[in-house]
Amino acid sequence: LKLVQLNAAKAACLKIPKTLVTNDPERARRWVADGDTIYKVFTGTDFGFFETRPLTQLDQDELWRLAYCPVILQERIDGDFDIRATVVGNQVFAAKVLYKKGRHPIDGRVERVPVAPVELSEATESAILTLCRGLGLTYAAVDLRRRDEEDVFFEINPEGQYLWIEIETELPIS
Repeated sequence: LKLVQLNAAKAACLKIPKTLVTNDPERARRWVADGDTIYKVFTGTDFGFFETRPLTQLDQDELWRLAYCPVILQERIDGDFDIRATVVGNQVFAAKVLYKKGRHPIDGRVERVPVAPVELSEATESAILTLCRGLGLTYAAVDLRRRDEEDVFFEINPEGQYLWIEIETELPIS
């Protein structure tokens, strides 16, 4: 439900990346020409893990395939670190995920990278709680990226993992 999430996050006053969902190859080509782009699968599957990937020239040569299957294209957000904000009721436990310490250029979930507690601004924490309330969630794992003192929303996982964050950071989530 990525589109629902993005709209709800924007309504909650979180910054979101410029996004295009399309199955039109020409529209995708025009989008890609405007800047550095990442892509995500449109729906999840019962098998496998599909990380967020940079759109390469090889991928651009395959955009004709979009006529048969939509894709989510987003502006690539570079930043200092990722944030995993775990929401339990009205509490938000935030950890920075140092994705740049890994080998994957974008997605810190691909391999183990250092994590540590991090402070969120009052505005970001309030927006996250508003987002969760708006979606009817009392628990969620929210992924963001910190860029120039600004937090950019990526997604919210209503059953996202938290134990690894708790173990690595000693945040008292449980």
